[in-house]
Amino acid sequence: MVDHILYATDKNYCELCAVSLYSLLSHLKGEVVIHIIESSLEERKDDLIRIADEFNCKIDFIPIEDISRRLVEANIPPYRGGYSPYARFFISDYVSEGRGLYLDCDTIIKGDVSSILNYDLKGSPLGAIIDQSTSLVNVLIGHKKEDMYLR
Repeated sequence: MVDHILYATDKNYCELCAVSLYSLLSHLKGEVVIHIIESSLEERKDDLIRIADEFNCKIDFIPIEDISRRLVEANIPPYRGGYSPYARFFISDYVSEGRGLYLDCDTIIKGDVSSILNYDLKGSPLGAIIDQSTSLVNVLIGHKKEDMYLR
């Protein structure tokens, strides 16, 4: 079974994502599929592809438009000018088998993430830590108000 690492970024955070990706891949002992939900990366994609190629890893770029459309339909305003920060709420749309780990694009990885990917989730498809998610956003995207995050 393949494990998946997911990022979300746009042109404003692409450099940070590149640093995070390099720190992840330089410590990774197993194989993973990298998914990057992206907005307006254009030529910046090549920087990320070069890093992945250095570690013999492939990147699946996912345009943010579908997520943006769903958020607009739910009357959720952009956050800091875009919808990339909301991408984490839709991880299960892109990981149908294996394990998924979402990393903020400004996260520095200082060790192998295998122990996180092997953590016993007791049957849940995803695990998460509590973040700044609001109950309003949860309700608008179809989750229960009391849910702190996807499970």
